[in-house]
Amino acid sequence: MSRNANLAKDFAAVHIEPHIEQDQKRITVKLANLVGAGQDKLTTAKGIVDNAAGVEVAKIGKEALSSLLAPAKDIIAILDIVAQIHPAVSVALAVIKVVVQLELDRQDNDRHIACLFYSMSDMLFVLSYLDPVFEDDDNLKDSLETLLKSITENIDAFGNLCDEYYKHKTFVRTIFSGRYKGKLDDFAQTFADTKDELKFLVLSKSAVTTMGMKSTLNQVSAKVDKVIAFLEKMSPEEKKAAEAVQQRGVAAVIEDEKFISSIASKLGQKINSDIRKDMKFTMRTDLDEALEMNRSLYDLKFDAAQLRIQHLIEHSTSTILLHMDAGPHDLIRDEDIRAVWKDMQWRVSCKVRHFVDAIHYHFAQKYLAHQKATGELHPDAWTLNYMSKVIFHPAIGNAIDEDGSGYLSVSEVDQFFQRKPQNWSAAEWIAYWGVGWYKNAIVYSNRCRSIIAELQESQSAILEPNKEYIAQYFGESNEGLDMMGTIVNSIYTNTLSYHTERNADDNDKLHLLRSEAMNHEIGAMKTQLAAPKYQLDDLNAVFAVCGTSQLELPILCLIYLILQRHKKIIDLSKKLVLSEEEFDAMDTALQSIGEAFDKRYRNLVEGWQQQRLNVDLQVKSFAAGLFEDWHLICIEDDAEDEDSESDAESDAKDEDGDADLDPDTELEAEGGR
Repeated sequence: MSRNANLAKDFAAVHIEPHIEQDQKRITVKLANLVGAGQDKLTTAKGIVDNAAGVEVAKIGKEALSSLLAPAKDIIAILDIVAQIHPAVSVALAVIKVVVQLELDRQDNDRHIACLFYSMSDMLFVLSYLDPVFEDDDNLKDSLETLLKSITENIDAFGNLCDEYYKHKTFVRTIFSGRYKGKLDDFAQTFADTKDELKFLVLSKSAVTTMGMKSTLNQVSAKVDKVIAFLEKMSPEEKKAAEAVQQRGVAAVIEDEKFISSIASKLGQKINSDIRKDMKFTMRTDLDEALEMNRSLYDLKFDAAQLRIQHLIEHSTSTILLHMDAGPHDLIRDEDIRAVWKDMQWRVSCKVRHFVDAIHYHFAQKYLAHQKATGELHPDAWTLNYMSKVIFHPAIGNAIDEDGSGYLSVSEVDQFFQRKPQNWSAAEWIAYWGVGWYKNAIVYSNRCRSIIAELQESQSAILEPNKEYIAQYFGESNEGLDMMGTIVNSIYTNTLSYHTERNADDNDKLHLLRSEAMNHEIGAMKTQLAAPKYQLDDLNAVFAVCGTSQLELPILCLIYLILQRHKKIIDLSKKLVLSEEEFDAMDTALQSIGEAFDKRYRNLVEGWQQQRLNVDLQVKSFAAGLFEDWHLICIEDDAEDEDSESDAESDAKDEDGDADLDPDTELEAEGGR
């Protein structure tokens, strides 16, 4: 008997049916548990919406908003399982995951949007009752796919509305509440109508007891009239503002400084130039036009969030645990680095310096073997100089270490080497980050400083009609250009000369890598910026364009391209009268970059503080001092805030009577720091 025949016989002896039944039972039990938890959260959210009539808006706090958003997270877990049985659900689920994640990532959730997420979750909950029989019935399958396509489109449109809605300050959303009312109500009605369609489809052929299913769905079901009533609920201040707008018109209201200052004060806000600018822009564009204009920016953030979710799934704890028996090194796709991780017997992480030492040893042995076998130096032997010297180790670690912890996880290492150009070796990639990135950073810094100086000098030549609009871009009240100056001036330009490595770039191969890396980075960044036409409306757009949370790596390239674009616009403003929106977009882009940079800075500082590291020393050494000047300003601002709070407390006590092109050419002109 042949070996193939034996295999066939052995395989035939295996009873597959019991295993399939066990898998189905496991899925059923898991789904039942998730559905039960989802029902509980939907019931809690339903209670908040149904009882809103007797509750003051001020009492609908963060806890209530979290309860309204909570079912969305459970729905994703439920649909992950449903999609295993009904692949058509996967397409809708991919969009749902991103839209939900974008909302969960926000610092301050709005009650209107949170309520609609509850309504959306209530609709999607019906999908948990889909029966496997749908896959066998072509008519039912087609109807389901058509409905899922509609759901996907509606949720995507809802995501775009949310993004546009959050672009505006809370006060502006209050003044223009009528602008959004129709769209918000429409989505509430759409979600309710779609739920009815899903119920009809699911109940038409289901293995579960129809009456029992109806009872369960009705218990947690959102009533559209209750949802709309929740959306229309206002605080006294919001109602006063809405009535004023209805009676006098938006234009008259926003010109009444005394009135809007009074309303803003009661809402805990203060009218400033940003809010005034926001109100004027909102008044000039209707909502449909604004949504169309926002689409490219929303798509950019959507794609970035989708990649982030995929990355989290690929490098989740469960994925790593699956590889623990075979070895976590299997998670690393680069052959050389996988071999190093395996030889060192690291599990899920290692120290930065241990990693660099290990890869240096690995490549040194590899190149030595090559030389013995061929009698010639390995083409990448020059890279050993940058792996062997301790001065370059921190830069290599910073490029890989996403959280600045000093430890490298297996997923961080894999992601780092997946980012290298296809025609580069792992050793070249390491050498570039050891010194090449720093040298290019100095070039970007010099270019940015030059453009900022040119922008400042060009103010007097701008046409008079444009000067009114550009005033904020250059004015003292706007810190955009100053923030960019703080970032680009913070880089240490003499680090290598201080450590007698002034000529670290003498190697022709590294110089070529630097030039190639810079050209590639600029080209990729231009492509990312082209879709939203160089507009960055918030920090999420900045992170999306950069494609990484490690903002220190691409931010100088981003600032350079944004400033270059702004210079072209300023040059045009010397000849042509431009729209106010053009200058507003410039201002917003710089503010958004500053906000994103500040978020990255604070995340790093929080991590260093948790490790009880000296933050002052960390900011000096991390990314060639890129965050140091920002850090010093933040310290001053925090001290001023503390003084202000102290003065306010003292005043309160007193009142109470209780108390009294070629990077090297540009580098020649660099100044030491």
